[in-house]
Amino acid sequence: MREGRSRMWTACVGIILVLAGAGLVAGPAGAGMQDEWYVPGEIIVKFHPEVRKCDRDISNNMHGCIMAQDVPEIGCQRVVLPAWASVEQKIAEYRMDGSVEWAEPNYLVRKADAANDPYFPVQYGITQTGTVKGWAFTVGDPELIIAVLDTGVDLDHPDLAGQLTKGYDFVNDDDDPDDDEGHGTHVAGIIGARTNNGLGMSGMVWWCKLMPLKVLDRFGAGTHMNVALAVVHAADSGARVINLSLASMADSNVLSEAIDYAYDSAGAVLVAGTGNSGGGVDFPARHPKVLAVGATDDKDEYCDQSKWGPGLASNHGKEVDVAAPGNEILSTYPDDAYAYLSGTSMSTAFVAGLAALLFSGNPELTNIEVMDALRTTALDLLEEGHDEFTGFGRIETYGALDAVIADEGGGGLCFVASAAYGPQAVEVQRLRRFRDEVLMGSSAGREFVGFYYRHGDVPASWIRDHPVLRVLARLALAPVAGAVEGSRPAGDAR
Repeated sequence: MREGRSRMWTACVGIILVLAGAGLVAGPAGAGMQDEWYVPGEIIVKFHPEVRKCDRDISNNMHGCIMAQDVPEIGCQRVVLPAWASVEQKIAEYRMDGSVEWAEPNYLVRKADAANDPYFPVQYGITQTGTVKGWAFTVGDPELIIAVLDTGVDLDHPDLAGQLTKGYDFVNDDDDPDDDEGHGTHVAGIIGARTNNGLGMSGMVWWCKLMPLKVLDRFGAGTHMNVALAVVHAADSGARVINLSLASMADSNVLSEAIDYAYDSAGAVLVAGTGNSGGGVDFPARHPKVLAVGATDDKDEYCDQSKWGPGLASNHGKEVDVAAPGNEILSTYPDDAYAYLSGTSMSTAFVAGLAALLFSGNPELTNIEVMDALRTTALDLLEEGHDEFTGFGRIETYGALDAVIADEGGGGLCFVASAAYGPQAVEVQRLRRFRDEVLMGSSAGREFVGFYYRHGDVPASWIRDHPVLRVLARLALAPVAGAVEGSRPAGDAR
């Protein structure tokens, strides 16, 4: 086993060298387009006026593209790219074609105001996390369910109208999970208040459904048994994301079993706040299958006692995965009201909303891949890499969506492997196993994955186009793919 792991880490070094080599060949190409909004998989091309239609068709065929829409009045075409090609690459090719006057991305346009909700301008959490830009990819799948385990939700709040699906009250054992405390309504609004309805505030997701599961009473207290029952209920009801804006000093077998069930059997992403006492990470956030979320403010600073008062701060520890806005957050409140609250509960809601957007943008993702994307695309805030206060950093909606949707073709965020072998190759699947089962299990491995995701996409596009680089990449990856295949249990036919 030690020898196998050594070969794997040797291969990781090889991958870094491949990335570096590809970067030397590639240079800064495409860097100027990274921050723009455009439709992936297609571009706009204008041929010179004297170029005949048959010659335009020949040119598109030579570039491996298909004309999808023609506007003869202005001489422009929208062409669809092959699955393996990037927008930047094809634009560069077309611009070198003597028959082409210009080529550019099919840029996206939206109305000037990101959302017409009157409180949107004071919602720094939405803008700070890049969520407005991320909405260009998706605003949420109306079939996707986010379970909110809390004090219930104000079922009649006008800004949550149409956003709720059938829930349950585990405190009173009935089907009326109305909120008699306020906390759950506030959390629900951050995740999914009705956006762009000209009323109140904006949620992280526009169309996903919220499932209110009341596990805390009017004093904000509950039992591990009721939380466990609600977790199982959420999993069985098809919830892809389970929000746990609650905390306990004690671990328990019953809640751990429920978390394992939802994570392993239902493939759900479970998100929990680290706690607000300034101490170590509370349970269930410290459970290894739960994404632990710390709190930051509008200046991207860790929420300590200077912001929340004596004895209050975002809890910290090695279990912290990511951070999100959690200071003075505006959201819905019972009796048609809105209120500002602070705490890791609020931060958790932002992360749950982003997890739902990732599932919406790429439904083929697993819970492991969603959690990986949240960690590896986060904005590093404190010491380089992982730290005990903000984890891998503050969540980045646009960056996370860009990563998972750009790779929707099947590589599972394995940029270099997909470029070297093709996104559907068996080697790519083996390398995804290596990432999930080996690298993500150690801090050093997670640091490497973060480096890979930050720097792998552009070199990967050049590996696809340069046979020598493809050979080098395969040589570097071969020890990993071979070791993963060699470690497969007998009878495992995956």
